[in-house]
Amino acid sequence: MWINTRMVIQTKEMQTGRVGEHLAAYKLESHGIECYLVDRVGVDLWACLPNGKLVTLQVKTAHASKRPKLARNRKRPHIPTYNFNANHKIADYFILVALCLERILIIPTSELGTTVFLRIKPMYFNLGSEVRSIKRLLT
Repeated sequence: MWINTRMVIQTKEMQTGRVGEHLAAYKLESHGIECYLVDRVGVDLWACLPNGKLVTLQVKTAHASKRPKLARNRKRPHIPTYNFNANHKIADYFILVALCLERILIIPTSELGTTVFLRIKPMYFNLGSEVRSIKRLLT
């Protein structure tokens, strides 16, 4: 039996992305932000802020990267990172989801500039940073 591995990988990535979208919506809803999951190119959520403003959000979800096989001989310990592709800058904000930590960070798209790839260490995905980024969205 022949299995299309590209399709399996793509399906797994889509499932991971969908879980991240739901987690992000849950986190926003728990802070009083009404969210709608949408299926648009470059936009995953519409959020209605308490002041009545409607914003669009693109959710990017990642697991911490595993230790590369070639790095085992390094003298410094490998620090896992969360890697995000930010090439479609259509939405007002990006929500970066560290899935295994169940934490989010919200970044205005305007602050990304020409950045296409983000690599973030796990220590930046914490409760304080998450709450600050949500409060920033609310202002």
